Amino acid sequence: MIVSPQKYLFIITTVVVLLLAAGIITLVARQSVEQPPSRLTIATTIFPLADIARNIAGEDVYVIQLLPPGASPHSYNLSPQQLTDINNAKVLFVIGHKLDAWAADAITRATEVPIVTVDEGIKLREFEAEDEHHEGEEGDEHEETGTDPHYWLTIPNGQQIATTIAQTLQEIDPINSEVYASNLIAYTEELATVEKELQLQARSAKHTEFIAVHNAWSYLAQQYGFELAAAYEPVAGKEPSISDIQRLQKLVSEHNIGAFYNEPAEHSIGATRFFQDNLGLSVKTLDDIGGIPPRDTYINLMRENIRALSE
Repeated sequence: MIVSPQKYLFIITTVVVLLLAAGIITLVARQSVEQPPSRLTIATTIFPLADIARNIAGEDVYVIQLLPPGASPHSYNLSPQQLTDINNAKVLFVIGHKLDAWAADAITRATEVPIVTVDEGIKLREFEAEDEHHEGEEGDEHEETGTDPHYWLTIPNGQQIATTIAQTLQEIDPINSEVYASNLIAYTEELATVEKELQLQARSAKHTEFIAVHNAWSYLAQQYGFELAAAYEPVAGKEPSISDIQRLQKLVSEHNIGAFYNEPAEHSIGATRFFQDNLGLSVKTLDDIGGIPPRDTYINLMRENIRALSE
């Protein structure tokens, strides 16, 4: 029997196609059996939380960070895509106390992801007039009130946050409980070493009083021997009144304050001009959120802040 070239080509092509199809089916079937389960996913609101969580969770856990680097937690809104992504998370870690309500409120309405506030075991501070004014000075009625949420800005509190994250992960992923416990020990020991370093550096500071763009620094100041004399913005994102400006001028004059600290996410051009051009202060940077070099880890964030205050 003679097979024409056209028919021979058709037969060969058909065989090749069938073999390829069989191979693809086998590969897909094998992958469906051999492919490991998806990684555990957890979510955090701000960079310091995300970095601490990554140190505790390890490489096998995917950590979502909702607030992008450089964005302000006081004015951020979640995107629709972020709300979709967070549905895969087993838990959302938040600072609480209104700082990241933009995340907690939206996620409570749109998902069933449990939310854990990481302040357990931490002595919280209240915003008080003395945080922004010296004794005997009166401020405007639009100052910050309630609980100060910036508690992550001390190393001991960072250690406590790490403990809360580790305990939560052990509850939702008990199979890897020993991994989280081991990571917690290693990380808290590293933080303890860093705390000694920061305390030593802080003691070398020539000036302890400072003015910042907003009232985020009372925890850090108390822990490391500094004093937040005043904040340029009585409430984050709100410009000061005329009486606020007059009070700041008086503070600078009476207390020999030499530096004003702006922040990347709360940068105020008006404050820079006021302190630098009108009062002759040097303008430096403090960063409560981090996430960008050189403040690209929680530890580096703390180091850079103490270095800036100690110079």
